[in-house]
Amino acid sequence: MKRLAALLMCVMLTMAAVMTAGGEALAEGESKTLVYGMDKSWNRLMPYDLSGMNMIMVSDKIFDKLTYLSENGLGLRAAESIDVEDGGKTFVIKIRENAMWHDGVPVTIDDWIWTLETMSDPVINDIAGKVYLNVFEGTDNAGIRVEGETFGVEKVDEYTMKWHLKTATSPEAFFFSYNNRFSVLPKHLLENIPVAELNGASFWTNPVGSGPYKFVSEISGQEITLESFADYELGEPQIHTLIYKVMDKSSFANALLAGEIDTCYSNLTADEALALDGQNGLRAEQVTGNTIAYYFTINNEKFNANVRYALSLLLDKDIILQSIFGGKGVVAESWVLPTSAYYNTNLTFQRNVEEAKRILDEENFDYSQVITIGASNSRRQNIALIAQACFAEAGITLDVIQGENLFAAATNGEIDMTVMSWTSSASPTYWLAYQKGSYSRIQDSKYYDALTAVNVESDPEKKVQMMYDIQEVYARECPYIPLCQEYIYMVMADEVHGVSIPNVDQCWTWTMD
Repeated sequence: MKRLAALLMCVMLTMAAVMTAGGEALAEGESKTLVYGMDKSWNRLMPYDLSGMNMIMVSDKIFDKLTYLSENGLGLRAAESIDVEDGGKTFVIKIRENAMWHDGVPVTIDDWIWTLETMSDPVINDIAGKVYLNVFEGTDNAGIRVEGETFGVEKVDEYTMKWHLKTATSPEAFFFSYNNRFSVLPKHLLENIPVAELNGASFWTNPVGSGPYKFVSEISGQEITLESFADYELGEPQIHTLIYKVMDKSSFANALLAGEIDTCYSNLTADEALALDGQNGLRAEQVTGNTIAYYFTINNEKFNANVRYALSLLLDKDIILQSIFGGKGVVAESWVLPTSAYYNTNLTFQRNVEEAKRILDEENFDYSQVITIGASNSRRQNIALIAQACFAEAGITLDVIQGENLFAAATNGEIDMTVMSWTSSASPTYWLAYQKGSYSRIQDSKYYDALTAVNVESDPEKKVQMMYDIQEVYARECPYIPLCQEYIYMVMADEVHGVSIPNVDQCWTWTMD
């Protein structure tokens, strides 16, 4: 029977008459359950210690953020307004006064100030997201507050704060890059825990947030159940129970056909999605305004720009596109969405092994070295194996490393390259957050500076030309090596509406018939 287990779970949770916060039973037919498949566990629910979209997509249902992304631009969640001062170096952020924690306590600016001050405290040094706090004045490059300097988060009143940034930008550009990096935490529940012990606190196994869904229960690494929050400031989600279920990616198609799940992430391949369209009450929809962009990280400290460019010339990107993605996408020389006005259409990739070897010889490249590349799943491993064969034609050995925490290993310089992917967006500068240090250990600030200059440019024509110029530099110097951009298809049960890819989902608008 379709979603029998999920429905039984819902019955157990609601006992036929779910009581709202005001004590009234939900009307018949209001209680809906959506089962969402994912190929990896969320691992933990601490929003400043996230390392992948599977963790983000669960965390941002529980913990509120200031903004959300959509195909049409930037939307406001916890923020009621975001204004700009000092030419874009200061954001004046007013939060919604009706925001509540799941335990009924109001959310105030004190929660936001405490969260950001605590997460940037030098004592809490074991969180993956700390580095993103380096955008604030008074922090170092690792996102740690510098003693003697004023931290760039200021309380104005109970519902208003100012963010003083190191670099001028616009709210749209900033949050398209950092949307998932700033969530609010409940000061009243956490402030008495020593900061050094905070990341390991038991709170994260039964968290209380202010997002659209409340934590109910989890089976570690297998399933997590969330329940809609009646007092969410943008309105209670129409789907009452949201269950994330972990399964092998190869099981998605059968699970959808059997009605065990209603939709899934990571995305199915385009061929898999289209094969399911119209079967057993399923439909496949191509996502407009987004692609999955695939890249190689590459250690910029170890390999200079000429070497990085030469290595990129060895790759057969078209074989990757055809054999891995069934041709459902485009070969890419940029992170910019190919349908965007900012995409530099003059860039065309041509594989050239002889030119690559000439450049490597000029750079006195050490052909005896073994270059390591991390690949965290089967698709990425297959991409790495194609690269391995391509490199071998030039006499270069590429060793494919499998396992977890590969991006951390790349960030720390323990491996030379990784295969990574990210959801492209309408903003041409969404890639900004990865131009300082990060996975490719970028030391030169020029890529970051060039993109921040685009963010503050008001002339549309000049902004387009600036982006064209940046992409030409990027294609020649390869701080990351772009491979291709895959078209995205979402498959969902016919009765489900509005569910899109993570990063641009608005779960409070999802519906089920």
